[in-house]
Amino acid sequence: MRWLLAAVLAGALAYFLLERKEDADYHPPPEPPQVTLPMTPVLSLEEIAKVRQSTRDQDPDVRWAAIKLLVTLKDPEIVSVMDKVIAQEPDPGLRARSIELLRSADNVGVLPPIIRGLKDPDKDVRISCLKTLGDIGDPAAIPWVVEALHDVDPEVKVAALRAMGRFQEQRAQEFEQVARQLRQNYESAVQRSQSLPPATRMPGLPAYGK
Repeated sequence: MRWLLAAVLAGALAYFLLERKEDADYHPPPEPPQVTLPMTPVLSLEEIAKVRQSTRDQDPDVRWAAIKLLVTLKDPEIVSVMDKVIAQEPDPGLRARSIELLRSADNVGVLPPIIRGLKDPDKDVRISCLKTLGDIGDPAAIPWVVEALHDVDPEVKVAALRAMGRFQEQRAQEFEQVARQLRQNYESAVQRSQSLPPATRMPGLPAYGK
């Protein structure tokens, strides 16, 4: 009977040691890769070039539809197109609406045409530029927004102040997002550490929830 009991205890000890070894050797699987496929444009470069020509059509509705389409297509020459719109478009309302489209253009380098629009003779265009700069939130535009405080029109000055407020709000949101992510990473590390045997836990991490 003693040898049978000894055999059972030896088996249990071996099983326990094997489980501890498997826990110590366990590593969580890596995160699955994120596959992002670039969207292929429907129109060819030659067709997009024809759309650009439509931004100079005699009919303002045609010009507006062409500008919206180019922004939607993420035209690589959208900055050049918008420069021409701001400089040559006779309808101030269309200039203002075109500037507002750049809020969601997601193109690198959209700031220059918007900043140039701050010198537009129409105050509504200048206000649209300031609103758009505030929504984009790129701090590189701050010097030009501050300069707009010297505008002759009080409404433009108010728009400049509001744009500055938007810069500050977005900066605060960015810091809060970073802080939230750091907290989540720390809590995940604590949870993973507490699920491992004591000998394999990460040093310096307290028990989760304490």
